Amino acid sequence: MFFDLNVPYTNQDQLKKNLLRLKKLGYKCIAISQKFNSNENLKAPIDLKLYEEFINSGEGERERIKLLNRITIKLIDVKGASIFNTNNYNTYLKNFDLIAVEVSDASLLQTAINNLNIDLISLNLGERLNFRLKPKMFTNSFVKGIHFEMNYDNLLATGSNRRNLLSNARELAKCLKAKNLIISSNGDNPVKFRSVNDLSKLGTLWGMNEFLTRKCFTEFCRSCCRKGENRKDWVKSGVRVVETATESDKNSSLKRPLEATSPSTNPQKKIK
Repeated sequence: MFFDLNVPYTNQDQLKKNLLRLKKLGYKCIAISQKFNSNENLKAPIDLKLYEEFINSGEGERERIKLLNRITIKLIDVKGASIFNTNNYNTYLKNFDLIAVEVSDASLLQTAINNLNIDLISLNLGERLNFRLKPKMFTNSFVKGIHFEMNYDNLLATGSNRRNLLSNARELAKCLKAKNLIISSNGDNPVKFRSVNDLSKLGTLWGMNEFLTRKCFTEFCRSCCRKGENRKDWVKSGVRVVETATESDKNSSLKRPLEATSPSTNPQKKIK
């Protein structure tokens, strides 16, 4: 199964065109993404039923496309992460199959990895990063099963955006050793989508062979979706900021994140 886990929502007509293009290219699981700043008022989640009926009309069970609801929250500052502790925010986030955050500096990256129960972290690799990516930054992400996203839309750009993407993506792949890494389109127009064969060759520009690159839009995407399923099924609190232990905490009782509780009464269908 081929995945594209970042298709931005624009409007109904445009999204339908994008879904038809991805279907023609062979993608079977597509996440429709809404993006907000952490200091921005949130909007109602997208009702996927309309698009599922449209894209799967007349199709048999094996040919059906699976659609997912994704939210991408751009962290403005470390303080902004505190919104994830509010009950209203947690209730809202339960509507989404995937929770992603976008970060722009090293402190926000560490906050997202160490303190948030999320599925996915996205870096704007088309921009010049104001910090250097180092392997030790990502150690805890493997423990927590957090995935990282590389969007290939900037490959269609010219000048600095394209150069930055090629350079930053290579560094990210090196830091992660090509594990828990997914490739998405971030495409808002049919001309911006690429076939899986094109993506397999694209990975060579980022220092990966075709076998590893293929995992970035198949196996690793499936793993990311399963993490989202587990979060929805088991953690009723949604996303929660966890206090980091200090030296003085080591000799006292530590505050622990909320433990998993009983499964949801309305579990989501599993990704096969």
